[in-house]
Amino acid sequence: MRLFTAIGLFSLLIACPEEPKEDTNADSSVDSALPDTGTFTDNDGDTYGAGEDCNDNDAATHPGAEEICDGVDNDCDGGIDEGVPVDATTWYVDADGDGYGTDTDLQTACNEPRGYSEYSGDCDDTNATFHPGAQESDCTDPLDYNCDGSVGFADADGDGFAACEDCNDNDALAHDDAVETCDNIDNDCDGQVDEEAADAATWYGDADGDGDGYGGLQFQSQSCEMPPGYVASSNDCNDVDASTYPGAVEVCDDADNDCDGTVDEGVEVTWYADADGDGYGDAGAGADACHAPPWLLLQWGRLQRW
Repeated sequence: MRLFTAIGLFSLLIACPEEPKEDTNADSSVDSALPDTGTFTDNDGDTYGAGEDCNDNDAATHPGAEEICDGVDNDCDGGIDEGVPVDATTWYVDADGDGYGTDTDLQTACNEPRGYSEYSGDCDDTNATFHPGAQESDCTDPLDYNCDGSVGFADADGDGFAACEDCNDNDALAHDDAVETCDNIDNDCDGQVDEEAADAATWYGDADGDGDGYGGLQFQSQSCEMPPGYVASSNDCNDVDASTYPGAVEVCDDADNDCDGTVDEGVEVTWYADADGDGYGDAGAGADACHAPPWLLLQWGRLQRW
């Protein structure tokens, strides 16, 4: 009986081994070396983390960004330049291949679709001879080739010249036989404006450069606008002397300073004949002059008027 008890106890000890005790001296640094999966990373600063940003090195690329034509998946939806990017171009179908499409059939895309053009305004997209800028040189042809709403043989302004021969078919004063006038228009259709105009004014050179507004007759110019150095008046009687012009102050210089036709008027002194040479002249034999004549004497050295 004792033998059985001893054997049973031994068997129980083998079947139920002792649980190991907790090692309080274990190295805790093993757990701290594991990666922290909760850390938020945003390299480009667009508020979208690396986990959801398809390009975390470009702040313009993130979910919800506007798609633009740049060959990049801007909004991170897996498509490139899809939909209608904000900077996409409008293209117009060009059925006749003349480089111009119609306004009624268009498409917006980053790249030009086959059979489309960037330019619109074609009035007949089945015929390549009709498009904006087409030539209309035949004044007998009633077709509107350049799609501008008028035809070459028309005479919109009624001046007797067809549109294809008229430099301005909206102005009856402009045609090949018109007279050039001062109106800032090429009246005679020679490519120049206001040249040799029939109503051009005559301007006079201000040769003395005194800025008095008066010129002489020695230099003249006909033009619509006053040329530099010219004035409207030719009343300067001596345009080489800056002190001579209408309204100038008359001085004793034997010249007509104020251009009134009279010389030294109002500024001369009176001289008297001194026949006996005693220094006193004859009051009845005086003469007005700026300078003493050889046979006259200024009485008492003063200005005397009788």
